[in-house]
Amino acid sequence: MNSIRSWEIRNGEDDESALIRRTAEIQKLQEEIIPNAVQNLHKAQNKQTTTQNKQKNVSYNFLKPNDQVFIKSEKIQDKFKPIFAGPYIIKNQTNYGNYVLTDLKGDELKDSYPRWRLKLTEQFDKNKEIDNLQDIDKIEKILDHRKIGRGYKYLIKWKGKPISDNSWLKGSLVDKSLRDDYLNTLKINKLQKYLFQISNPIDDYGLELYPTTDGLFLVFEPPVSSKIAQILASFPLARDDNNIITPRVINDLMIAENDYLNYNVEEQIMHEHER
Repeated sequence: MNSIRSWEIRNGEDDESALIRRTAEIQKLQEEIIPNAVQNLHKAQNKQTTTQNKQKNVSYNFLKPNDQVFIKSEKIQDKFKPIFAGPYIIKNQTNYGNYVLTDLKGDELKDSYPRWRLKLTEQFDKNKEIDNLQDIDKIEKILDHRKIGRGYKYLIKWKGKPISDNSWLKGSLVDKSLRDDYLNTLKINKLQKYLFQISNPIDDYGLELYPTTDGLFLVFEPPVSSKIAQILASFPLARDDNNIITPRVINDLMIAENDYLNYNVEEQIMHEHER
């Protein structure tokens, strides 16, 4: 322990003896106590640094602005989520060493990331199904997916290229926003079977096709001057408790099966009315 206290003359000491004792205490403080404390502090710092480096896999391979990287996830992912998300672009480095990133659209990410969580795109360049990873930012949309081992690959439609150039791309190489857009178009039942996949409502003669978990529904709002609207206007509509055509009957006739069965809505309505 540090025995240095406020200087005081002890009982039986004269001024000269007290001054000599105090001088010896100060000399010991400078030559022994302070150097030992500094040495112990350095040992503790080195030990803490070693422990942190082992836990976080610190890399001294610094990244440069405009480098393309992927972010390693720290959370347990579900089967649709890869270990790495991206790609993203290095914007700059903070004063604390973390990296500020942007997505491929140029929007800055809210959080900054340490070096150990970032992996250069070039390190993924082992996928033989694509020629150039720089084409990642030219994806038009995802058409399909398939399970490969523990991950997924996605069938890609490339911007400005014919359908014949569509190719399968490893999930970790597809931007997260594109994967999310694709997954939002999939409606999956409890058995994990795909009922259908549709990106946008289909509008034809006033019939708009919308996906639901029960199948495909047609919302019927035909133009007043259309032939279908004229046919419907001639039907004797009534309350649901009467035994003739009602708005609900018409709605039921416009439910499409999830196998995309094609049928003529006008013919179905006329056939029902004749019964």
